[in-house]
Amino acid sequence: MMARFTLYRSTAGPTDDITEVIRTAGARVIAARPGLALIEASDAVAEVLRRSLSDWIVTKEVSAKIPRPRPDLPTSKKD
Repeated sequence: MMARFTLYRSTAGPTDDITEVIRTAGARVIAARPGLALIEASDAVAEVLRRSLSDWIVTKEVSAKIPRPRPDLPTSKKD
């Protein structure tokens, strides 16, 4: 299974559609919008994209567990 990576633009301003560049490098585009993309790729392909897309930041996708609900707090005593 390949890893997932997030690509996002490091500078403001208009962005070109980079989905074709991502696919040509050998990655699969899961979701994309201007300035942001979620891809599936090998570490080697992610490194190629890192080097070739200088205005973009490529990071591994990070997931977090949803926290359990907080315990009920005791009610305060009224004087």
